[in-house]
Amino acid sequence: MSGQLHRLLERLMIFLMLTGIVGVFQPWVFDFFGWGFLLLLFSTLGFTIISNITPRSEDNAVPSGTS
Repeated sequence: MSGQLHRLLERLMIFLMLTGIVGVFQPWVFDFFGWGFLLLLFSTLGFTIISNITPRSEDNAVPSGTS
């Protein structure tokens, strides 16, 4: 995984976690609580997985066509 994709996925998971927190703590629509909880759960799981993957370094990348 490239470093740029890694940063993008981390930022996406953080945004989804914040959206889930807003859904859980808003007092107006009860359905948003359920969706917010699931969004928070899966985005936290996704962030944990993504943050444990080390992005490939650009300077250590193997050039194509060589083994």
